Amino acid sequence: MKNSILIFLFVVLVACDNSGTKATNERSAQSTPADERDDTTPPANNATVTVISGCYLQILKRDTIVLKLEQAGDEITGKLTIDNYEKDGSSGTVWGREEDGLIKLVYSFTSEGMKSVMDVYFKMESNGLIRGIGEVQTKGEKAWFANPEEVQYPVSGRFEKIACDQVPAKYR
Repeated sequence: MKNSILIFLFVVLVACDNSGTKATNERSAQSTPADERDDTTPPANNATVTVISGCYLQILKRDTIVLKLEQAGDEITGKLTIDNYEKDGSSGTVWGREEDGLIKLVYSFTSEGMKSVMDVYFKMESNGLIRGIGEVQTKGEKAWFANPEEVQYPVSGRFEKIACDQVPAKYR
């Protein structure tokens, strides 16, 4: 009986050690910064690499929102322009990073002659992004998500990825 228990524990320990090594190797391969990867080699274990850089467009009735992102390693920068039909719009820069399929950005913009800063989150999809909405707290000219883990990503917030040369000139 003791031998059976010892053999069982040995098998469990070996199995755990092998799966831990595999998981560690997978994490190491996936967390290598883009500037250190050999992009000619496909990702390990058929993992997909999402290319975030590019232009994204959302048109809701007569409102147009254009997002242009550039990714360098794990840093993301860009420009966001919101053109509302019968209200003041805004335009400014964004910066942040991708975390677990979410792009978490800070948007520094000017609207109605005032400078403001706010969080904007996007969930990555196969051919676009979905803008997150949630409870917001403000202090002065700054706004941030009160509960980032509760941000929702409704389909109505979808941005289509488009070729940057298709972005209308007034939004470039």
